[in-house]
Parts: sequence; C-alpha cells; structure tokens
Amino acid sequence: MNKHFFKAQGVNGKEVESQTLVFDKVVPDFQSYEWEGVASQQANQLCDVLLTTLPQGVTDRLLAILMKKRASLSTHAQEVNQ
Repeated sequence: MNKHFFKAQGVNGKEVESQTLVFDKVVPDFQSYEWEGVASQQANQLCDVLLTTLPQGVTDRLLAILMKKRASLSTHAQEVNQ
C-alpha cells in the first residue's frame, strides 16, 4: 500500500504541515461507556488532521468511499442476521 500521500496546498503563503499517523496499538478492553469517549476523541482528532492536511478533492472522495463501504458492511451484517 502506498503510504505517501499528497497534502493540500497552502493558503496565503502558509504551508500545510506534513503529518504522520501511527497505528501501532491494539484497542484495550474498555467498558462501553469508556469506549464511546475514546472513540469519539480519536475520530475527532483524525478528522481534524485529515481535513487540515489532505487536498479537498481527496477529502471529498474519502468521505464518499467511507460512507459507501460502511453502508455495504451494514447491509451485509443485516443480511447475515436475517
């Protein structure tokens, strides 16, 4: 998999800072109420990094692909449970 991606162009002469994402820890056991807070925090942080770093065209396509793939997973899960 390609791990190098384009970043957005800067605005008003201000360059977009390069970012590094590291996925190296397995989710520990959480109580459901704890996990909701952790998941929300990480999702918001990831969203902020992606929105401020990726070109808008990539962000738009990423959102569409995430929604499509998530919908496919939901549909498949419903079909299996029926």
